[in-house]
Amino acid sequence: MPWRLWATLLLACCINTQLAQAQTSLSVSATYPCKSTLQFFDISSLECQACNQAAGYYPATDQLSCVLCDPTNGTDSSFSNGFSMTATWTPAALSTAGKCSCRNATAASVISPVQDSGRQLSRCLTCPANTTADSSSGACVPSSGPVQTPDSDLAYVLNTLNAQGAAISTTTATQAVIQSVVEPSGSSRAYTIAQSLPLVRWQGPSARACMDAADRAACNGLANLCVLQLYSTDAAACQIYDELVAAAAGGSNRPAGTSTAVVSPRPATGALPWLYYVQGSTYLETDNVDLEVSMSASDAPLQFVLSAYDINGTWLGLHNWTLQFQVCGAKVQEASKWTRYAWNRTCTLTVTWMCCM
Repeated sequence: MPWRLWATLLLACCINTQLAQAQTSLSVSATYPCKSTLQFFDISSLECQACNQAAGYYPATDQLSCVLCDPTNGTDSSFSNGFSMTATWTPAALSTAGKCSCRNATAASVISPVQDSGRQLSRCLTCPANTTADSSSGACVPSSGPVQTPDSDLAYVLNTLNAQGAAISTTTATQAVIQSVVEPSGSSRAYTIAQSLPLVRWQGPSARACMDAADRAACNGLANLCVLQLYSTDAAACQIYDELVAAAAGGSNRPAGTSTAVVSPRPATGALPWLYYVQGSTYLETDNVDLEVSMSASDAPLQFVLSAYDINGTWLGLHNWTLQFQVCGAKVQEASKWTRYAWNRTCTLTVTWMCCM
């Protein structure tokens, strides 16, 4: 629970206590982990609750959320657990004991943890040829070569790039720094997370699959991790991105996030998405946009289309830009008016000079 909410509850409790003239203390009783294996700990209510088994949900291993035992089938590209491959999945079913298993299991079937559109799922993967179903890791392991993990993937990528002169820190590669808002004094406190879960889980596998196989989903996942750290040149994800873009350009170009000047305003990025504009280039100031508008009587709004991606790089398709963004400070009724051509927003402020003299 956010500290501000805790402070508000504590203040309210103290006020009520003073009014009642009773000496009571604020105490919260929480039991974690939950005693029942069929329950999860709801952090919003600070109590154990049952997952909706009727809908196919069961508690995650850490008992902090519910996981869906996926009853669907399909085909998808995955690079979780360090392996980049295309695999199919078949329906899984949840038993009354809360165990997710394949409905029609074979020797090539394995229940694998995946994330899809922000949801945690357990899917019954059918491992492709030259791989073996490994139930302990929940992955399709290549029949030859050492078993890969997120840690070993990250070490492999850093060793490879550092051997080429990258000089990326191996001790802070999964470290995330969160910069707080700027205070009135002008200072801004930084909070360091030594082992950031998204970096620990996805950075190694996505970087390796991007570097070795030019897997576009993996490359998008790596770029997303860089964006999450606000394009920081100190972040390992951004440094890895820089090195891979430089390699895609044959070593002659580097993106604008590095100190090396870029010849082209649009560097070749290969399978990686384009993150950096070149500072000082005319690309940012171009006015030859191929767009025609008119003062239509129907007042039709400008149409924009967003290409959406999951954090792990999975493409979620094209979506019409509707309520994803709005004008800061605008009323709800005016939130979409910025899409009307030639529409201006005027703010009026009345100040009484006596208050300032």
